[in-house]
Amino acid sequence: MKGLIEQGEIGASAALAQPVFSSLTRLSISNCNKMRIPLPGAPNLEDIHISECEEIEEIFEDEERHCLALPKLERVRLHDLPRLRKVGISLSRVPNLEAICVTKCGGLEDVFDDEGTGSLTLPNLIRLRLEELPKLKSLCKGTTIICNSIDSIYIRECPRLMNKLPVVVDSAMPRRCKIEVNTELWESLMSDNPNLSLFSKGGEYFILYF
Repeated sequence: MKGLIEQGEIGASAALAQPVFSSLTRLSISNCNKMRIPLPGAPNLEDIHISECEEIEEIFEDEERHCLALPKLERVRLHDLPRLRKVGISLSRVPNLEAICVTKCGGLEDVFDDEGTGSLTLPNLIRLRLEELPKLKSLCKGTTIICNSIDSIYIRECPRLMNKLPVVVDSAMPRRCKIEVNTELWESLMSDNPNLSLFSKGGEYFILYF
């Protein structure tokens, strides 16, 4: 399918809307330029991995994102998409998300599309990795994301995430979380939040005890 999409013989929308994709559980796409990927017919999708697509600007089209439901989605991995500006996934429609990894997507400001919803809970999120995202301001604009199951957070070279972590953990639920962040972000967190006296540092990692 990769060759057909690049040659313009078949669009991603047409290809992925075929009935055969209703049972699709894993989507992996690399080195495919100028394509969009609406997935209204993939309710069993568990893993999205898209990488090294130089000109892709949107992954899910605007008209699809509000009705797109991926109830089984567990992993989102986006790598080396320099022109990506919109993912088109609504966190409220992916309740079983376990891992988010977004790296080298230089044009991305917000990962998810739930602006102004107040707060959302991701009960199963375990791993969060954000790296080389110079324009990233948040995971989800104007929305507090609560992740009481989080196990590890890795943030590097995200200069606009300077004064807060992109997720919130309920301090009333004791747990341990491994965190690796830029020194600047760590210092900002320490100065702004007195509760961070509970943190201890070990090697390259900051270990957070909630």
